[in-house]
Amino acid sequence: QNLSRKRVELLRNAIAEAETMLTLREDGIHPNIVAIREVAFLRNVSSALPEEFKENLFIFMDFVQGQTLFEYAFRGKNKPLESLAFVLRDVALGLLHLEKKNITVRDLKPGNVLVEVEGDRPRGKLADFGDGKTPKYASREMMYGSEGADETAHVWTFGTTLLGMVCGFRDWSNYEGAVMQLDMALKRKIRNDLHRNLLDLCARCMQLNPSGRCSMNEVYETLSRTLTV
Repeated sequence: QNLSRKRVELLRNAIAEAETMLTLREDGIHPNIVAIREVAFLRNVSSALPEEFKENLFIFMDFVQGQTLFEYAFRGKNKPLESLAFVLRDVALGLLHLEKKNITVRDLKPGNVLVEVEGDRPRGKLADFGDGKTPKYASREMMYGSEGADETAHVWTFGTTLLGMVCGFRDWSNYEGAVMQLDMALKRKIRNDLHRNLLDLCARCMQLNPSGRCSMNEVYETLSRTLTV
């Protein structure tokens, strides 16, 4: 019974995510959001499965030739900080587009961003609008309250995602650990102006009080000023 309830909840969240992505398709494909093509319930008629597991929801999305942001950043040769900042500027553009549609991404993290390389620079694409909350990246109010369900929620998760890129993905488990990691990073030797500017942006995003956080538009403008092109 508990497993069935969990499955129902997972399906409910998946349907909500699919509906969100389908509404975006009506206005055309955004270059920084992975497009959804079709949503379908398909029935598995295998007699070995319990009845409640025979109906499955499938979301068909565009194929992205690339990696997750985590894989791109840390598998193989580490990427230059400037390349990661370009990807995150793309993510900020995608989030700004979603804000105009009153859509909040609560589970932004490196695993939910896809990176494809076009020409001489990578392009970042948002790939998951689910309602999950990964404790490593979630803000305090997202974990313990409901008042963070607006755009300030993904400003925080953008900040912790950026922090992971700047600090080399050091380990922390929740919002308190993220704040401690940021404090330590600000006290360590600053490598260059880009490093300093990105850490300052993390601090502006990761304010414990949601009203003190910068806007996603300010995030995008800061990254655009910081990057050379």
